[in-house]
Amino acid sequence: MNIIITGASGLIGSNLTKLLKQNHFSVTKLTTNPKLVNDKDTFLWHPDKGYIDIRCFKEENIIINLAGANIFDKRWTDQRKKELADSRIEGTSLLFDMINKEGFNVKRLINASAIGIYPDPCGPSVNEDQPHGDSFISDLCIKWEAAAHLFDAANIPVTIIRIGIVLDAEKGFLEALAKPIKMNAGAVLGTGK
Repeated sequence: MNIIITGASGLIGSNLTKLLKQNHFSVTKLTTNPKLVNDKDTFLWHPDKGYIDIRCFKEENIIINLAGANIFDKRWTDQRKKELADSRIEGTSLLFDMINKEGFNVKRLINASAIGIYPDPCGPSVNEDQPHGDSFISDLCIKWEAAAHLFDAANIPVTIIRIGIVLDAEKGFLEALAKPIKMNAGAVLGTGK
């Protein structure tokens, strides 16, 4: 079984890739960075141009779709919001179109989403039955999940994982959060609960 990971260079993707390889899984990565391509286990794709190197597909595949521009690294201008949406929705749609067109054997799609889909993800509890929010992030998650559910039409099981903020001591959100604190400009962010 070949596991194709999009977003493999991100915080979750890089750790997941490492864990899967340690457990002897075959892992293929898709990247938009030509410098990372090696024609062995890392292949090029450009969702914005409708391109994917089909050599990434093997006899049997599971796709873990984590690709998407970083939510926290830039201000949310209209242009940035479009980039955030396109990097998720176009990539997911491209995977579906390519599989549908070429008939690649895909056993399952595991697709990322976010708890930002809920109106108050920090409330006492949330579940899949809770109404969706009406924020930009909620709308983005709804559209990304809809793109993932295109795979249902091809009888490919879809698993959606709604991820919260991932904390890592070295990078990601915690790193960005630490910067103002290190410059004595931090503030209390929550109740501690």
